Amino acid sequence: MFAVIVDALVDAAVAVGVQRDQASTMIFQAMAGTASLLQSGIHPALLRDQGTSPEGCTIAGLMVMEEGAVRGNVGKALREAVTVPRRMESETHLNDTRHCVMKKDKDDVHAFMEKEKEKKFANSSDLAIRFTKPISKKNWP
Repeated sequence: MFAVIVDALVDAAVAVGVQRDQASTMIFQAMAGTASLLQSGIHPALLRDQGTSPEGCTIAGLMVMEEGAVRGNVGKALREAVTVPRRMESETHLNDTRHCVMKKDKDDVHAFMEKEKEKKFANSSDLAIRFTKPISKKNWP
């Protein structure tokens, strides 16, 4: 997955006039530096905040990514990568991306989801409130 993101960044740099070999070097160095900082214990959100300034070019680029749901799509891609092998083993999980495809019919899906909810909230007295009423500030604990 990281290679696809790097490839997209290199292509974008080329699109704005950077030579491909220079773009590759710059992107690879930026990724290596970021990885090094993250491995040293800096939280990703803190690193992002340290690299942005009000009305700056970095925050502008990040906002485009957020508007394009990059974070959600990257997360979904990772979940899909985990879901496919689970399908091969007929194992299911609450966060799988293909619940309806994995089960034979809607009753099985419903039963599976109810079982997962019961496991997650087994000690919760407000289980019925959480899963039978629309969420609002009034009925959310």
